[in-house]
Amino acid sequence: GEAPKPAWPAGSAAASATRVVSIAPATLSLTILDVSSSAAASVVEGETLSVSIEAENVGAEPAAETVELLDIDGAPADNTSVDLVGGETTQRTLVWATEPGDAGSGNVTVDSPTASAQTRAVEVLAPQSFGVEILGAATPVEGDTLSVTISVENTGDIGDTQTIGLDVGALGSN
Repeated sequence: GEAPKPAWPAGSAAASATRVVSIAPATLSLTILDVSSSAAASVVEGETLSVSIEAENVGAEPAAETVELLDIDGAPADNTSVDLVGGETTQRTLVWATEPGDAGSGNVTVDSPTASAQTRAVEVLAPQSFGVEILGAATPVEGDTLSVTISVENTGDIGDTQTIGLDVGALGSN
């Protein structure tokens, strides 16, 4: 076969041409799909909060990045690695195993080196905790009923019913 002919007329000054091509760099786009716990929209300290995300490589180059979940204080809670070719999408679930002392409300954040951070409001509730204080007691007379006045306060965020008992075994007899 015959070699292809140049696109320039013979004797022209253009002996070669350069074409500039821009290739979009790897860039992740993150979307929080859902935030849930074993109970409802909020979570009680000690329960796990699950954050479902979608990561899409909106660039043309392959992306290999770590997507991180930050708790309401901005501390790392979980992460996952994603390897995506240009245009590829994946879904993942990140979890925050809450602990005592995590109670409060704020935003969990999902972020990666090339993505815009995404946030979602969550609330971590303090578990029920009952404080009992004896306010007063009548002077007991043997054979009569002992009357005790108490104050009970639930200092947690979750309602509950509990039985309060009085142990008089340490009173002895005189």
